[in-house]
Parts: sequence; structure tokens; C-alpha cells
Amino acid sequence: MVVWVVPETLEVVMTLYRDPQATTFDDKSWNFLVVNESRGRRSVVAAAPLELGRLAGVGDTPLSLSLRPRTRKVTTATLRLRLRGLVLMEGHPT
Repeated sequence: MVVWVVPETLEVVMTLYRDPQATTFDDKSWNFLVVNESRGRRSVVAAAPLELGRLAGVGDTPLSLSLRPRTRKVTTATLRLRLRGLVLMEGHPT
């Protein structure tokens, strides 16, 4: 079992699009990966997709993602995170 106890804050700025008549943003899928680096090579050991368009503008959202194992050495993997969505500006894309 591997546990990272020190929380790390990452800030990401992205552009999400929305139809003026719609109440939700268009889907933007991100993949969270756990990568093993051994002998200079990277290999994905677990992964989970997340649709960020559904979570935009919601505020603080605690999430627990069950990552799908990609190798036999990993039996289960869970990623716990807190996601904050903030709408900075609305308008027409230029």
C-alpha cells in the first residue's frame, strides 16, 4: 500500500464551452493516471476518467475516484481529491 500523506495543491486553468440556452458546460474529459517510473520507462499502473464539464462552477467538491488497475501488480487504487470549479468569465469565444 502506498499513501501520499502530504496534500498537494495544483491549479489548472481551462476553457469550457456552453451553449447559451444550456445550463451545463460541454464535456471535457480528463484522465488521472498513476505512473510507475522504473529503469527510465514510464508505465501506467492505474487510471480513471473524470468529466470536468459537469463539475464547473459547483464550488468545493470532494471526490473519491476508483482507479482501474492497468497491471496485475495493482489490485485497487483510489484517488481522493477536492475539486473547486470557478467560472471566471462568461462570453463568446474569440
